[in-house]
Amino acid sequence: MNIKTILTSIVMLLLFQNVDAQRNRQAVREKVESQKVAFITQKLNLTTEEAQSFWPIYNELKNEMSALRETRKDSLKDMSEADAKLRIQSMFDMEEKNLDIKRKYADKMEAVIGARRTFRFLRLDREFRERMIREVKERKRTRRGN
Repeated sequence: MNIKTILTSIVMLLLFQNVDAQRNRQAVREKVESQKVAFITQKLNLTTEEAQSFWPIYNELKNEMSALRETRKDSLKDMSEADAKLRIQSMFDMEEKNLDIKRKYADKMEAVIGARRTFRFLRLDREFRERMIREVKERKRTRRGN
């Protein structure tokens, strides 16, 4: 085998590993999302009719929040002090937008499931996220043998 064939093989192997890793991440995201849906549905005790109205609203909320998070990805490597100062203000602006989005969808949810269960949803959403973070940390600790 010549060096060109070996390099091509290595590049192809790395590309396939990257694609496989992306698929695995997507599968994990989908699994976590389905667990979240089941968790919230059970805790909120949604009827079939309520669930049919509630989950599309939730999905809109999730999509808007995801789009907002994508705009936050900044690198500190090449950032000047002036850029950092502007980014600080931008960060606060994003937090305000985040809150505005939550308010908008809380109002929509309230129309479907009432204020008490909307309040409960907001708490459950945070509780589920915190639970997932704890589980990930625990798995990492277990893998390291600590």
